[in-house]
Amino acid sequence: MEIIDAYGDRIFVLPDNAKCRCTGENPDYMDECPTGEFDGSCCPEMCKHYEED
Repeated sequence: MEIIDAYGDRIFVLPDNAKCRCTGENPDYMDECPTGEFDGSCCPEMCKHYEED
């Protein structure tokens, strides 16, 4: 899955402690967004399910 910022620019690496609350996984290792909010991409700064522990 492509990780993007609020401007649509690609983010190449997320912190090791990044996590999607829906799946419990780091979005870097996920194939698609479980909620489909960002057309298959992940935008951590705009997603209410993203967190860094």
